Amino acid sequence: HDGTHLFMNTYTSKFARAVMPQDPCANNTQGSFTCDMNATVSGYNFTDHSPIGVPSSNGWLFSYGAGIRKLLEFYNSRYPNRTFIITENGWGNATQSNAEVDLKDIERCNFYRDYISNVSAAAIYDNIKIAAYFAWSLIDNFEWADGYSTRFGLVYVNYTDQTRSAKHSALYFQKFITKASNLNQTLYLPTCDVF
Repeated sequence: HDGTHLFMNTYTSKFARAVMPQDPCANNTQGSFTCDMNATVSGYNFTDHSPIGVPSSNGWLFSYGAGIRKLLEFYNSRYPNRTFIITENGWGNATQSNAEVDLKDIERCNFYRDYISNVSAAAIYDNIKIAAYFAWSLIDNFEWADGYSTRFGLVYVNYTDQTRSAKHSALYFQKFITKASNLNQTLYLPTCDVF
């Protein structure tokens, strides 16, 4: 952060617990991204194995909109008087064999609906200063870990001829994304199946 702003990339929420003897990181002395936190994280509850939210086909994303609000609350209590800029937040899923399925991306649309609604609630009800929210990503692209097998874009890209087509989520953004002050009292955007 620059002293006044805190920039966040956030995609998903997970359950966390202290490392247990049976966990992969229990005896790790080398250090690693996943073991340095001395916690075990999972998108599935450690007791009943239920997912924290809707799982994506890519295996690591879970749609749980309340998670971004909880994260903003945590950061706001730890770093008070900051203005938050969410620089990346998005939903990726496996490329389908039929472009029509990729274009009707209801899961992505619901992800954005839930996350943007929770960011709005954090701003209005929790008095957290939010300067900007950026969806990842505008168009399908080459993802660093998954190549072309995962799509995050609001706009579909035909990788063979490079034509682009707006997905359902892009049309939803065009029609419904608005200032938080324009939302109804629940702060939730209309459902993604309304058009």
